[in-house]
Amino acid sequence: MINYLSAKNHKALQKAYFNNLGKINIICGKNNSGKTTLLEALCEPDKFGIGKAIKANEEWILDLFKPLANGFRNPAPRVSNDWFKQYIQKLANNDIIWFSDQKETIISEIKKSKKEHPVLGSHAQNLFNFEVLIENLYKKATAYYNPILIPPKRHLEFKSNIDMNQQITPTGDGVINKLFFLKNQDIESKEYAIFRNIYDTFYKITNSKFNVVPNKENRIELFYQTERNWIPAEACGLGLSDILIIVTVLNVFDSNVFFVEEPENHLHADFQKKLLSYLTSIKSKQFFLTTHSSTFLNTDIIDKIFYCSNDGEIKISDQTSKSEIINSLGYSVAENLVADLIILLEGPSDIPVIKEMLKWAGVLPNNTIKYWPLGGDIMASLDLSVFSERENVISLIDSDPGSSAQRTRFQKNCRAHQIYCKRLKRYSIENYFTIKAIRETFPNQIPQKVKEIKPMESVDSQIGFKRKNKSIKSKNFQIIQKMSIADINGTDLMEFLNYVKDFIKDKGYPFR
Repeated sequence: MINYLSAKNHKALQKAYFNNLGKINIICGKNNSGKTTLLEALCEPDKFGIGKAIKANEEWILDLFKPLANGFRNPAPRVSNDWFKQYIQKLANNDIIWFSDQKETIISEIKKSKKEHPVLGSHAQNLFNFEVLIENLYKKATAYYNPILIPPKRHLEFKSNIDMNQQITPTGDGVINKLFFLKNQDIESKEYAIFRNIYDTFYKITNSKFNVVPNKENRIELFYQTERNWIPAEACGLGLSDILIIVTVLNVFDSNVFFVEEPENHLHADFQKKLLSYLTSIKSKQFFLTTHSSTFLNTDIIDKIFYCSNDGEIKISDQTSKSEIINSLGYSVAENLVADLIILLEGPSDIPVIKEMLKWAGVLPNNTIKYWPLGGDIMASLDLSVFSERENVISLIDSDPGSSAQRTRFQKNCRAHQIYCKRLKRYSIENYFTIKAIRETFPNQIPQKVKEIKPMESVDSQIGFKRKNKSIKSKNFQIIQKMSIADINGTDLMEFLNYVKDFIKDKGYPFR
């Protein structure tokens, strides 16, 4: 997966960076804000760069240099390798990211460091072939990154002459000929398996079927089945055709990265939701979506949201607050009221933990859940009457003994407003983390004497972070990703997850 990208010098775009990318990445913004321009730049070889984060002691980076150093006796390979390792360490400490479109600058900086070295500086400036090093650095990423752009204006032919050699395009050209070809292959073949996957996926998203059959004029024609009737595709809405184009392109094109512009076009909100769920299920592919739809801004499912603006120059910003984006797009904060469930939590750092656990439990991504941070110890004074007429609100709090009175008052307030409140038995949600996951997230920072996490003592105190004025909360998401549902089985936190599953399943749960 590509974690970093840059785009530059295209129309009103000068430079933009996409950092910490995930599987599903959203670019949103008002009309004419530059979303299409960004995707176009990311598809043109001379307009984009692939980024590599430089991290300390990553052997694969150091190994790229070793063949260069080991090719000489003078300077000694040990001296050269030690210099390069220290250079990489310095870059890592400064969170440097190398982008493939900045090769000349990268090589120049490496040579500058070599020149300043007390031993290597006396040797020829071109002693090492850094061009080869940089080329090998991006070799895998370059092979992986082969984006396909599905534009917003998609058009599907409903009838066509039979042409098995017609090329399929991301706009929809050639789709029905391709489907006709795939459908008529041997049922044990790879081609027929692709057809079945397209057919089954289309049905899951739309609850409709499709078929491509020859007519009396020896042409092929597309039909959709809605309920029990087969109807010519030209007599149906455009939503079904848009879904068929997108699903076909995703399955036919041999690519790891797909850019889909405005996937919500002509789609009912339920279709949008199911399409997004389908994208999350494709493990081998990475997606970038431009959208105006709040459905595709569901942070329970997508990984990154970038907001695009254009004041004469296109700019992007990494937006972690979904409410800011919704407001800027003209939606109301009342968007939260359409949720299947609202969970009140202690603070923002608890949200990524609960999201990941709900994925384990199978609640996400097929349900819309909103999260409201309670603000820690001020929870007792919060006005919960705003939820008094809602039947889809529950809360989860911990047992921090330092503020037991506030939590008891909050529980009483929840009962008064018929809100289910689960009070955990442990000090905080971090006390459900495994020491193994914490060590992997903070390598070489946790004392070896800490063998397990005690349930009723601050984790920061147990691992020595508190005296350093540090906290693990900022890395809660990274920690929980190193765990699994087996790590919380048998705990009261697992009981809470089961409660949520039952609540969602029954579309509401008796207050208790």
